[in-house]
Amino acid sequence: MQVLGQYDKNISEALSSKLKAKVTMKGHLKTYSNCDDVWTLTVTNSIFKCDLETITITGKVKIVACSNRRAG
Repeated sequence: MQVLGQYDKNISEALSSKLKAKVTMKGHLKTYSNCDDVWTLTVTNSIFKCDLETITITGKVKIVACSNRRAG
């Protein structure tokens, strides 16, 4: 578990400091839930737009997002 914790920390730091792209998403929200600051969204017929590229997904996309705040 210590390896996974270190991995999560390193990935979070790298993404926040080195990734400058902005992504927008548009689609049909089918379901959503929030448990312990973890959001789960299910979206269908979605369009993801990044700086230079647009990706259209006609199926189902599941997005899991967590808060960046530490508990305690």
